[in-house]
Amino acid sequence: MVQKRYYRPLFLLLFALLLVGCTGKKNTPTSIDFSGSYSKADINNAQQVITYYENSIALLKSMVPEKGINAIIAFMDKGDVNTNTYPSISLPAISEEQLAALMNPGACFDTETRETLKLNYAYLFEVVLKFHKNYDYYLSNASDMTSEQKWENDKLANQLGLEISEYKQQIYDALAPAIDDAFFIVLENSISRKQTMLMKQMDLNMLSILNLYARKGLADGRLIDKHADHLQNELDQAKQLKIVGDDDTSIQLYLEYLQAVDLFLNQTRLVRQDIEFSEDSYDMLSSAYATAVI
Repeated sequence: MVQKRYYRPLFLLLFALLLVGCTGKKNTPTSIDFSGSYSKADINNAQQVITYYENSIALLKSMVPEKGINAIIAFMDKGDVNTNTYPSISLPAISEEQLAALMNPGACFDTETRETLKLNYAYLFEVVLKFHKNYDYYLSNASDMTSEQKWENDKLANQLGLEISEYKQQIYDALAPAIDDAFFIVLENSISRKQTMLMKQMDLNMLSILNLYARKGLADGRLIDKHADHLQNELDQAKQLKIVGDDDTSIQLYLEYLQAVDLFLNQTRLVRQDIEFSEDSYDMLSSAYATAVI
């Protein structure tokens, strides 16, 4: 017997959050150098953008695991009714405070970016819930469903999986310039500013490539190539910089990061030879990304 999940509280919470205006918290960050050409308000806003970005990346990784979603779609594609071997992914525990923070980015973002993030998170949460409910329905009823009903159920899973990827990518694309500007401000007096900014840009491009490649049967080669080109350009710039760090260990970690990005790019070129999604190729890219993240 497949255990049911309950979604109503999350739906109600999302609806309530959509009615709330973007207010944003104005907590003053600690350990920030307020000297320089930027005001305390500028640096405070930039720090909030960085916090939002870090929370977003962490949640998207746990809430929308590409490999897990594709495993479910592949399982449903087969029309398998053996629920003893079904793949399983679960919604992560998300507090009301976390949801509120993501749904209401705050005045630290410009109006367009704030609305883009707010809408895409609302759509993403809704579609993720639909995906899980559709899968639960399949597990509970597959043995009694006709071939046509299974096909419709599977078709919906594929459609929702693509929508999840698209909303996730919209969030990545909205965060990219915002996080770039934020680090430019908070690291004004740091000799590692350019180095750090390039790392964040490379991180997002690698995440985008993973997300785009994982669109089962619908991977967008043109967009993958676009992000790979950006990644190569950023890597080339990073290699030309004079490397700085607090100590020899941090410098070594940075050099290893650049090597891992190089490996990720090589793996991307390999998987582009066969754009159709494969679990082995995704694992290869994921492993390269995991190696890169410091």
